[in-house]
Amino acid sequence: MHGDWFYQQHFQYWLLPDSIDSGHIPAFGWYLALIWIVFEQNLIVSHFAMSLWIFLLLMQLYILINRYADSAAASIKSLFFSTSILGLFLFLADPVLISQMTLVSPDVVLIGAFLLGINSILDNKRLLLALAIIILGLISMRGIMVAVGLFIWQLSNQFSSIKKKPFVTIKTILLPYLPAAILVIVYLAYHFQVKGWIGIHERSPWAASFAAVGLGGIVKQFTVLIWRLLDFGRVFVWLALSITVYLLYKRQTYSASNHFIKNLFSFIRLAIILLIILGTPAIFSAGLSQHRYFLPFFIIINLIFFQSILLIKSTAWRRGLWAIAFLGLITGNRWVYPNKIAQGWDASLAHKPYFECKNQLKKFLSEENILSSETGTVFPEIGIQHYRYLNDDETSFQPLDMNTQQYVFYSNIMNDFSDKQLDELEKDWDIVFHCSNFGIHVYLYQSTGH
Repeated sequence: MHGDWFYQQHFQYWLLPDSIDSGHIPAFGWYLALIWIVFEQNLIVSHFAMSLWIFLLLMQLYILINRYADSAAASIKSLFFSTSILGLFLFLADPVLISQMTLVSPDVVLIGAFLLGINSILDNKRLLLALAIIILGLISMRGIMVAVGLFIWQLSNQFSSIKKKPFVTIKTILLPYLPAAILVIVYLAYHFQVKGWIGIHERSPWAASFAAVGLGGIVKQFTVLIWRLLDFGRVFVWLALSITVYLLYKRQTYSASNHFIKNLFSFIRLAIILLIILGTPAIFSAGLSQHRYFLPFFIIINLIFFQSILLIKSTAWRRGLWAIAFLGLITGNRWVYPNKIAQGWDASLAHKPYFECKNQLKKFLSEENILSSETGTVFPEIGIQHYRYLNDDETSFQPLDMNTQQYVFYSNIMNDFSDKQLDELEKDWDIVFHCSNFGIHVYLYQSTGH
C-alpha cells in the first residue's frame, strides 16, 4: 500500500496519508514505486525488485559463515562436505527467514543490511558500515533499533579500548552511525512539522499494537515471547545448542584459537543485546511480538549454534547435532496449529497452499455470481484486491458482520475470528465451498437464515 500510494501519485507527495503512515521513513515504498515506474506494476516485477536484497542477504550470510567455518580446526571439514555450504543450508532452513525471502518483505532488506553491518564491523570497513546503518535507518523503526543494537555491540567489543581512551574510541565507533542518525532526525523533524506527530498517533491503524498492557498482559506477552523463540521448529535448535553446551562443558572439544572463542562470546553478547532491544517492546505492547520482528536474534542464535558445533571433537556428534537443528527447522514449515490458536502465518512456508485455495474460491464466487462486496471476512482479506495482486481489481471483501451478511469467507490462516464466531459458523451456517491443501483450509459459509 505504501508503494502503491507513491506510484499512483507519481511521487507528488513524499509522505503517506495518516491512514497508512506507520511513522518510519517509507523508503521501501519509494523503492517499490520507483521499480514499478521503470518497469511495470505487477507481482513479478515486485519479486524481481527483491532479488537485489536477497543477493545481499545470501552473500553477507555466506561471508559470515565462511569466516568461522574452517577456523576452529582443519579436520572440522569432515563434518559432511563444505562446512560453509552446510552452514548456509542450516540458516536457509529457518522458516521465518525463508518465508520472508519468498515475500515482498522489508524484513529481507533489514536482514541484508544487518548482516552487512556485522561483517563491516568485523572487517573494520567503516564506509560499508555507514551504508548498512543508513539502510537500517531507512527501512523501519525496527531497523533503527537493530542499528542501536549493533552500536552497543561494537562498544562492548571495544570495552578495553574505551577504558584506556574513552573519548577517542567512542568517537571512532560513533562516526559511521552519524549519517543515518542525521537522516532519521531530519525526516522525523520534517514529518512532525507537516503532520504534528512522530511514530504513532491516536487514530493510527497500528495504535493498538503500541498500546501498553497491564501486569496480566505483561505476563501473557512474556509467555508469547517464549513461544516465539521456540516456534516453528526452533525448539530443536535450542535442544541441539543445549547438548552442544553440555559437550563443551565436558571438554569434548577441539583446541580452538583464542580468536575463535573471543568471537563466539562476542556473538553471545550480540544475541543478548538484540533480545533485550527487540524483546522489551514485545513484552510491554500487545502487537509487537510477530516472529519476523526477532529475525536478527534468530540469525545470531543460529550462528552461535553453528560456531559451537565446530568445536565438538566427535564427527558423529557434530553431524547429529546439525541434523537435529536442520531437520527441526525444516519441519517447522509444516507446523499448523488448531483453528482456535493464532499462528504467525508469514513466519513459515505453511501458508503457501492458501493462495491456490483462494484462487479456487474466486473461481467459485464468479461461477455462482456471488459478489465479494456481500461477503464478510477479516484480516488479511479485507480491502481491495489490487493491493494483493496489483491488477487494478477494485473489488473487496467486507469487514465481518455475521448479523447482516449472507456469506462469510473463512480460512485458518485468519487469526481474527473469535472462538465464538467459529463455533457459530460451524453450528448455524452451511458450507457452500471448501478447499483443503496441506493443512490449509478455505471455507465459504452461507447463512441458514437467508
